[in-house]
Amino acid sequence: MKSIYIVLTKTDTALSRVIGAVTLEPYTHASLSMDKKLQTLYTFSRLQPEKPLPAGFTVESPYHGYMKLHPETACEVYELRITNLAYHKIKKRLMEMSEQSEQYRYSILGTLYCMFGIPHKRKNYYFCSQFIGEILRESGAVTLPKHESLMHPADYRSLSGCKLLYHGNIHGLVRHYLKHPPFPLDNTRLRISYRKFA
Repeated sequence: MKSIYIVLTKTDTALSRVIGAVTLEPYTHASLSMDKKLQTLYTFSRLQPEKPLPAGFTVESPYHGYMKLHPETACEVYELRITNLAYHKIKKRLMEMSEQSEQYRYSILGTLYCMFGIPHKRKNYYFCSQFIGEILRESGAVTLPKHESLMHPADYRSLSGCKLLYHGNIHGLVRHYLKHPPFPLDNTRLRISYRKFA
């Protein structure tokens, strides 16, 4: 058995605020990592930290980019234990997508359909939680409770097999959970306590 990691966040972007207002859920973005240190997070989001578009298949990290610029961002980290075969299938799929990243686009339409419970699939177009759902389903890692195009980031909190490892914000994640030297920040912006579960 091997572990993969799902990182949920709630940013202060316009899209995140809209999604949060409609769904009333605590987290609006999801990323997938193959390593415990979360050096590399795979997802679908903005390609430049401070510009909403263009958006597509991206690699995030709590150590740089949008997360580093916004350490007050609320987050949770979940561990999911999967078979070796599923792990290698996911790893292979992520490598293929990374090599062909220019072919993929962020699915704004899919996000809207998802918020209203309407399944929608378009080739090479994904939003973050749909992408993770498809990766998990195709690898045989888990059985999803619904179609991947209807998966919200918050749905992964109750996904069978997911174990909560961390709850807090990005600053706490880097400083206290990952034990990485802290990056400069304005402490007055930090209002979220952290809890380490493992």
